[in-house]
Amino acid sequence: MRRKIVKQGTATMTISLPSKWVKQNNLKEGDEVEMTEEENKLVIGGEGSNDEIKKIEIKGKFGKNDLSHLYMVGYDEVVIHFDDEKSLNEILDRVNEIIGFEVIDQTEKSVTIKNITSELDSEYDNILRKTLLIQKDMNENIVNALKNKEFERLKQIRRQEVINNKFTGFLVRIISKKGYANQSRSPQAYDMIQNLERVADQYKYLCDDYIELKKINDEELDLLIEANELFLRFYDLHYKLTPEKKHEFRKLRRELFEKTKKALMNNPSIMNHHVFNIAEKIYNVAGSFFAINV
Repeated sequence: MRRKIVKQGTATMTISLPSKWVKQNNLKEGDEVEMTEEENKLVIGGEGSNDEIKKIEIKGKFGKNDLSHLYMVGYDEVVIHFDDEKSLNEILDRVNEIIGFEVIDQTEKSVTIKNITSELDSEYDNILRKTLLIQKDMNENIVNALKNKEFERLKQIRRQEVINNKFTGFLVRIISKKGYANQSRSPQAYDMIQNLERVADQYKYLCDDYIELKKINDEELDLLIEANELFLRFYDLHYKLTPEKKHEFRKLRRELFEKTKKALMNNPSIMNHHVFNIAEKIYNVAGSFFAINV
């Protein structure tokens, strides 16, 4: 689609917006639009009033993970018909772990859940930063608990994964409904957030195993500390990406991969398996981030 530039006054250049696009985005005189520069392109996003609510009614078998998936792909109102109290309790527990979803109606055989918040693009960076900080804190807490043989403390630390799920779910929802700030990188941003959620899962699984094992040796702990260092390197380069930091991150990842592979050959312990998986998930997060910023 091509538009002719019209000069207004001495320095202002204007173009008209396609009427079909204006109607689709419910724009009217006085509304604001979002404009993003992408190299030699100017991307315009509509921010007009859009009252359309995405609804769905569920009958039949439905679990708590299904509710999370509907939330992440952008549904605003979900009516669920359930058969037993156990299913209801699982769904209600999951509602408490989702930002913005609340129960607005409940009968003996159904529950209605609705989103009561607005997914503001401006919240994306803030929530992402909180997610990274929580993961950083979780990693450090696990090492401290293992170092001090405080295995029962891991039961509390693993709860930080629930907060991670809240935040990553909210970020995925923003991408699903509005796209990433750089629209052409939305798939990569989606992938990065999903991988970040998987990093937290790996640390949670580690907690579960060591709550039961109640023992760890120094060599295994040192390897976990190196995995945590890999995450710290990613956190640092996420906010200040340079070719040097990117190179150092990849170098550290290769070194950790070789150490973990050797450790697994000599001692295929649970910790060595966890460190291998954690390092790979962190590298996947970084890979998505590099693709966003290519």
